[in-house]
Amino acid sequence: LAGAIGAAANVGFFVAATYSRLMVGYSWRWVIGIGFFIGLSSLPIILFVPEPTKWRLSRAKKERSSLGDLFSREYRRSTIVGSLLSTVALLGTWGSFLWLATYVDQITEGSAHQDSARTIVAQWAAYGQMVGGFLGGLAAGRLGNRRSWLLLCLGAWATVTGLFFFNTHYSGMLLLMGVLAGLFVTGFFGWLPKFLPELYPTRIRSSGQGFSFNIGRVLTGVGVFGAGYLVEVFRGEYRTAAMAVATVYLLGLLVIWFAPDTGGKMHEDRVGAPLTGPVPGLEATAVARPEDDT
Repeated sequence: LAGAIGAAANVGFFVAATYSRLMVGYSWRWVIGIGFFIGLSSLPIILFVPEPTKWRLSRAKKERSSLGDLFSREYRRSTIVGSLLSTVALLGTWGSFLWLATYVDQITEGSAHQDSARTIVAQWAAYGQMVGGFLGGLAAGRLGNRRSWLLLCLGAWATVTGLFFFNTHYSGMLLLMGVLAGLFVTGFFGWLPKFLPELYPTRIRSSGQGFSFNIGRVLTGVGVFGAGYLVEVFRGEYRTAAMAVATVYLLGLLVIWFAPDTGGKMHEDRVGAPLTGPVPGLEATAVARPEDDT
């Protein structure tokens, strides 16, 4: 399921890249406007997707939570490490891999491919991204959180560095290596939806996962500004700046060793928290199951 969540977002990127490529000759308003209709299509989720059983049990017991709980002695380590892991994944993507489109603009300037190369590269990269998001969650389940993370970090660093180092011209090789890099880079976004929820009990799981991931976004925003500065330092060489930022994946090899060992299980399943059995106000059969933890 975590892999499916990671893959779904990248299916959206693929659709967006394909749509942009088809509409490039028309008004930009048609490209932006499609987002409104996609937003409407998500409304049925509110009506037809049920809340998880564990969450309903927690609410029925009137368990309270606050942002301060994330930094209590019990969960401080999880929050800090989760935020750092998210930063590695996001900064590597936004500060390195996603410079690819701008780099392609640079190397195709004045050529016959100038108008189409950017969207073609994005479309091809999305092939790898769709598969990578799914495989990231699958690898975490099969190999374990730590080993799968190490594999993703090594693979992302090698493929992103190779993508920019070996491709100085627009070619089929660049497209193929973009697919491979996209696979590893977005594998993190199938891995994180599996690992982050395992760090917290139900009452603060949503807050903990959301905080860790979005603090990663904030830190990534700072890092992306720094990446822009690197482009200036390297005299407009996007490829060199991208390879420099890609070293963040090597830092990820160190951060994972500070992560709590969840054993691939949710918090309640590890510590035996009493979130099982019927609760007044819920159906008698409403028993928390491991598959209901999302």
